[in-house]
Amino acid sequence: MQKMTLGERMRNQETMESVAGGIVVHDHSTNPEGGQNLRDILELQFDAALELTIAAGAITRTQVYHTVDTQGNAATDNLDTINGGVEGDLLIIRPENDARTVVVRTGIDNIILQGGANISLDDVTDHMVLIHDGTQWNDLGGGGAGGGAPVGYPYAGFGTNGVLTAEVNLYDFYGANLVKNSPGQIVVDGAEPQWWDDVASATITDEDAAGEACSDLFERVFKVVTIANDVYGYQTCTFADEELLDAGATVISLGVWAWCAAGATASVAIYGTNLGLQESGQHTGGSGWELLTIEAQTLNGADASIQVRLICDTGTAFFAAPMLNVGPKAMPFKARGWKFVPTEIGILVSSNNIGDVAWTDLDCTIVTDNLAIGIQGHMRCLETILSGSATYCATCHSDHVTGVDTTMFIAFAHGNTWNAMAFSPAFCDDGQLIRYTVAEQDADNDVAIRIYSTGYWMWE
Repeated sequence: MQKMTLGERMRNQETMESVAGGIVVHDHSTNPEGGQNLRDILELQFDAALELTIAAGAITRTQVYHTVDTQGNAATDNLDTINGGVEGDLLIIRPENDARTVVVRTGIDNIILQGGANISLDDVTDHMVLIHDGTQWNDLGGGGAGGGAPVGYPYAGFGTNGVLTAEVNLYDFYGANLVKNSPGQIVVDGAEPQWWDDVASATITDEDAAGEACSDLFERVFKVVTIANDVYGYQTCTFADEELLDAGATVISLGVWAWCAAGATASVAIYGTNLGLQESGQHTGGSGWELLTIEAQTLNGADASIQVRLICDTGTAFFAAPMLNVGPKAMPFKARGWKFVPTEIGILVSSNNIGDVAWTDLDCTIVTDNLAIGIQGHMRCLETILSGSATYCATCHSDHVTGVDTTMFIAFAHGNTWNAMAFSPAFCDDGQLIRYTVAEQDADNDVAIRIYSTGYWMWE
């Protein structure tokens, strides 16, 4: 430590003095007013950062502030062990070189990180602060928040201490997510998630993490299983459907948490026909969660859409918390929300003199948007000659959403009189389909039904 200049007051009114390039440290351990307390610290300066090089996953702390380099100047290296230190010691680290990534791994040896996820330091402005608890090193915060921005909001418009120094689009600031259906939002356990698809030699499913090989840092995950290299699950993002995206102008970034056991198995990418494949670095393996990112990509003016790809090379990988946002930095995850759009009454079904109708898809595209996820409306049912009380019309969510046909909303016929029932919402699949059925008690084909829409929910 080079110097410590204090204000006028410490707990016991003593001072620290600079003497011949060092300091005189006063022992406050017996101070009856509290002991070892410093107040009104004006300046605290550490020795300049001293470089440490990883050797077999380990470094040895010799002071507070260090840079860390990879073994043999490798492109990436894992940091699992920090030797040295006693309870209460602090350690601040950053990477030595922008071109080399230090992956700080949690739980491998004596490093424990908040949230149980590994952190990659890939920029010389990335700093991590750790404290020793007598047994291991625990982070107080870190990774990827360079340039003085608040942790979690690494936007270029932020200056020192989070003060805005440039114009910031509100969507950049708040981090609106453009990914439709993150793990756990619209769930059929073990099935391909709505709004996602896969290519040949790959399958993508929505799974409960507790029943899978990955650690359950996230409750729900997408599982991608492949039998070939460079295959993937994907989601298409069409510019015409997204008011935030302008071809040739909008800058976007993607961040996705990934887990795999073997290195170079998992990655994520943004793809456009003219943009090309913009791929993240490879997951380093080691059965841990890592945040993979692609940042500052300008949409190509000749493209009409892009794909978000979850890539797995011949094996199994898990992905969680996908975040596609406007702006030059990948933002912290938040699930995409829904909004309601009221509409004029639209006729979905108008049938007379019918009998039983098995569960049937009801196409709602004529009254909704390409991003619609649910329908609001009402249905009416009438039977001309009613011999009982069991004739009804019913609607339900798409079976692609629930996995089965289950009556959710029902309108019984009451003689030669229309009977109505509202439904809200009936969730549709990514093709804007819900389901309906008619059950007639007496099989004389004299049932009339009407199904109307009055609005819809869509991804906001």
